[in-house]
Amino acid sequence: MNGDYGTKLREAMEHINRGCRVLSGGPMAYYLERNEEIVKEFYKRCAPFHVGDVVEITVEIDFEKAYGWAGYKHLLGKGARGRVR
Repeated sequence: MNGDYGTKLREAMEHINRGCRVLSGGPMAYYLERNEEIVKEFYKRCAPFHVGDVVEITVEIDFEKAYGWAGYKHLLGKGARGRVR
Protein backbone atom coordinates (compact mmCIF):
# COMPACT_ATOMS: atom_id res chain seq x y z
CA MET A 1 0.00 0.00 0.00
CA ASN A 2 1.27 3.46 -0.87
CA GLY A 3 2.43 5.11 2.39
CA ASP A 4 0.45 8.33 2.01
CA TYR A 5 -2.68 6.51 0.82
CA GLY A 6 -2.37 3.99 3.63
CA THR A 7 -2.03 6.74 6.23
CA LYS A 8 -5.08 8.60 4.93
CA LEU A 9 -7.08 5.37 4.79
CA ARG A 10 -6.15 4.53 8.39
CA GLU A 11 -7.11 8.07 9.50
CA ALA A 12 -10.45 7.80 7.71
CA MET A 13 -11.16 4.41 9.28
CA GLU A 14 -10.34 5.81 12.73
CA HIS A 15 -12.84 8.66 12.17
CA ILE A 16 -15.48 6.14 11.12
CA ASN A 17 -14.74 3.95 14.15
CA ARG A 18 -14.89 6.97 16.47
CA GLY A 19 -18.26 7.94 14.99
CA CYS A 20 -19.59 4.42 15.45
CA ARG A 21 -18.46 4.43 19.09
CA VAL A 22 -20.25 7.75 19.67
CA LEU A 23 -23.44 6.51 18.01
CA SER A 24 -23.42 3.29 20.01
CA GLY A 25 -23.17 5.21 23.29
CA GLY A 26 -26.72 6.50 23.51
CA PRO A 27 -30.13 6.77 21.89
CA MET A 28 -29.93 7.12 18.12
CA ALA A 29 -32.66 9.80 18.08
CA TYR A 30 -30.47 12.11 20.17
CA TYR A 31 -27.54 11.87 17.75
CA LEU A 32 -29.76 12.23 14.69
CA GLU A 33 -31.27 15.42 16.13
CA ARG A 34 -27.80 16.83 16.84
CA ASN A 35 -26.71 15.90 13.32
CA GLU A 36 -29.74 17.68 11.85
CA GLU A 37 -28.91 20.80 13.87
CA ILE A 38 -25.32 20.72 12.61
CA VAL A 39 -26.40 20.38 8.97
CA LYS A 40 -28.91 23.24 9.29
CA GLU A 41 -26.30 25.49 10.90
CA PHE A 42 -23.79 24.62 8.18
CA TYR A 43 -26.20 25.60 5.41
CA LYS A 44 -27.27 28.73 7.28
CA ARG A 45 -23.64 29.87 7.41
CA CYS A 46 -22.36 28.61 4.06
CA ALA A 47 -25.28 28.81 1.63
CA PRO A 48 -25.05 31.72 -0.84
CA PHE A 49 -28.75 32.53 -0.35
CA HIS A 50 -30.89 32.59 2.75
CA VAL A 51 -34.61 32.34 3.46
CA GLY A 52 -36.31 35.57 2.43
CA ASP A 53 -33.66 36.64 -0.11
CA VAL A 54 -34.89 37.76 -3.53
CA VAL A 55 -32.94 35.97 -6.26
CA GLU A 56 -32.79 36.25 -10.05
CA ILE A 57 -31.92 33.60 -12.64
CA THR A 58 -28.90 34.94 -14.52
CA VAL A 59 -28.34 32.18 -17.10
CA GLU A 60 -30.46 30.22 -19.55
CA ILE A 61 -31.23 26.81 -18.10
CA ASP A 62 -30.57 23.86 -20.43
CA PHE A 63 -33.65 21.75 -19.74
CA GLU A 64 -32.17 18.87 -21.76
CA LYS A 65 -29.53 18.52 -19.02
CA ALA A 66 -31.71 19.72 -16.14
CA TYR A 67 -34.77 17.76 -17.26
CA GLY A 68 -36.15 17.54 -13.71
CA TRP A 69 -36.99 21.24 -13.95
CA ALA A 70 -38.62 21.09 -17.40
CA GLY A 71 -42.14 21.22 -15.93
CA TYR A 72 -41.31 24.67 -14.54
CA LYS A 73 -39.84 26.01 -17.77
CA HIS A 74 -42.44 28.79 -17.89
CA LEU A 75 -41.23 30.09 -14.50
CA LEU A 76 -37.48 29.57 -14.87
CA GLY A 77 -36.46 31.86 -17.71
CA LYS A 78 -33.40 34.10 -17.56
CA GLY A 79 -34.26 37.19 -15.51
CA ALA A 80 -37.04 35.48 -13.55
CA ARG A 81 -37.15 36.47 -9.91
CA GLY A 82 -38.19 34.58 -6.84
CA ARG A 83 -37.93 34.53 -3.07
CA VAL A 84 -35.99 31.82 -1.23
CA ARG A 85 -38.22 29.73 1.07
